[in-house]
Amino acid sequence: MGIFKAEHQHKTASEDQLTSRIFGGLSIMDKRYVLIPFLLELTKDKQVSKLKELHEFLDQLSVTDINKIEVKLWNRFGDRYPDVYIDNISKYLVVVEVKENTRADPNQIVEQYCEANNYDKVILYFLLTKDREEPDAIRDAKTDLQTQGINANIYWRQWKQIWYWLKEISPMIKATDGNLLKDLKILLEDKGMADFTGISANWFDEEVANSLKKLNDLYTQLQYLVLSLREVKNGKTELDRLKLIEHPDGVFYSEVPKNLKPEDTNKYKVAPYFDVQYQDKEWNKKSELDAACIFVTAVPSESRLTVGFWNDKVPEEKWDEIQKKASDNGLAPKEIDLERGKYEIEVRYDLIGGTSTNKESQEIELKDIIEKIEIVRDFTRGVYGIKKTKSHKLSKKG
Repeated sequence: MGIFKAEHQHKTASEDQLTSRIFGGLSIMDKRYVLIPFLLELTKDKQVSKLKELHEFLDQLSVTDINKIEVKLWNRFGDRYPDVYIDNISKYLVVVEVKENTRADPNQIVEQYCEANNYDKVILYFLLTKDREEPDAIRDAKTDLQTQGINANIYWRQWKQIWYWLKEISPMIKATDGNLLKDLKILLEDKGMADFTGISANWFDEEVANSLKKLNDLYTQLQYLVLSLREVKNGKTELDRLKLIEHPDGVFYSEVPKNLKPEDTNKYKVAPYFDVQYQDKEWNKKSELDAACIFVTAVPSESRLTVGFWNDKVPEEKWDEIQKKASDNGLAPKEIDLERGKYEIEVRYDLIGGTSTNKESQEIELKDIIEKIEIVRDFTRGVYGIKKTKSHKLSKKG
């Protein structure tokens, strides 16, 4: 069993893949130096008799007995499929129920514990979550089991505790296992399952200050771009057929979450992209373009400045047409497969980075952006069979 068990069983949920990465990883590493220390971490509360008992037993296991231990994921256990159970530890059976963003269910815990309790083993059940305090589900499950005459050994562990353990052990393990442990630590960090470790003086150096200034300068120039394009529009040139999708300052930016919590996952703390978005007034003749836009996007994290067209859902046959015509016009099409044979469509022209030939880092002038807007606008009209309104060309003053 390995770290891709979730994929092998066609489990696509993030929680299942997290389980597979962590416990699949533990199963393929040296059990003496990784799995046993992990179990010792789970059972290190010596104030609890069953945990102390197992902890001391693990500490004196022979190499032969250690190598017999098995980590199993989603294997049938009576009528249940617990996330993880760790078996062949003499009379002990360790069951782990993994939660990432879902709430613990006391009924699930009770059902899994009852199935495990049918075996002639000492059961130690661990609920692994990123809650900041012990979930009520543990208390409720224990109470339910008590009414059935079962004095349950159910314990709560935080993902943060596992992160601390990975942080401590990974530098001590060499070669492949050590690298894998470091990757698992990074995985938990990416999922918001780490803890405060200090503030580095390096984050306050000149390079960081310059980066912040550059982001501010970029945003300012995008604001000026909006104003400049509005002036062209007022001059009765082709841009009078493009309307700005209103937003404060005319510039959209990727959402920076409010009231960010430490356990929030995969959230940007700094906006990674900025958008200026327009709609062609001619599109009002086509309902399938209601959600569409022509955009100018700056993506600092990818060193990319792009002019393009985006639409939400497009029939598959329309995608085939767009793909061909985009290629014929030197545009780079991008698709995201959606349900029911529909696609999210993005067709773009990169002015900086990406497919751009701009390798000399020259400045992009207003006329360059207007030229690409024209190309994308005319491309879109052609694809959707929209006749051009008689008008002047865009001003090329830059």
